Amino acid sequence: MTKPMIINRSSTPRVMKNINKTQLTVFWRSNKKAWMTQDLFKYWFYNCFIPAVETYTMEKNLYFKVLLVLDNADCHSIELDHPNVKIVFLPPNCTSLIQPLDQGVIQTLKMYDTRQLFHTIFDRLENSENKTLTQVWMEFSILDCIRTVSSACEEIKPSTFNACWKPLLPQMVQAIQDDSTISLPVTEIVNIASRLSDEEFAVNYQDVKELVLSGKKL
Repeated sequence: MTKPMIINRSSTPRVMKNINKTQLTVFWRSNKKAWMTQDLFKYWFYNCFIPAVETYTMEKNLYFKVLLVLDNADCHSIELDHPNVKIVFLPPNCTSLIQPLDQGVIQTLKMYDTRQLFHTIFDRLENSENKTLTQVWMEFSILDCIRTVSSACEEIKPSTFNACWKPLLPQMVQAIQDDSTISLPVTEIVNIASRLSDEEFAVNYQDVKELVLSGKKL
């Protein structure tokens, strides 16, 4: 897994003023809309994907010959060229059916990220004096976001990545006891959310559970 890429509206938020972005655990870029563009995707390809894959193949004593599978998002419609990378595009309108990331990886990442976020807020609330939940939430910065995303990525197990390829390349998926993605900590997240509830921030168990299971942003 390569570094997750975070696109922010500001190239240097106030909280990151004295931080070397190249040392972050994420691949940091920015534009006015905080959205992936062709230019950003091209930059990611040559400055994040290629170096990361080259390092990985060297460490595993493998040939640096890789396949990059993309969907048909507009930002991917750009000419990329590298002698050791072959790019193939998935057919249109099939994201939910065969795109590997949509077979459990994205949902799992969101789940772990949500759990990390709730743990962080809860710990800070317990260790703070006379601060309300709203105040603690407001202090959650982009650096905190980077930490939670990075921690969430580290939690994803190889079995989850393995299983996500089954709809597209079943012949290459290793045999595992359970073909589904790993069990998601729904109950734990909902319990943490319930413990965070106060007069300013009421938490409904069923609402949180439905949001977590859907993978939507809380």
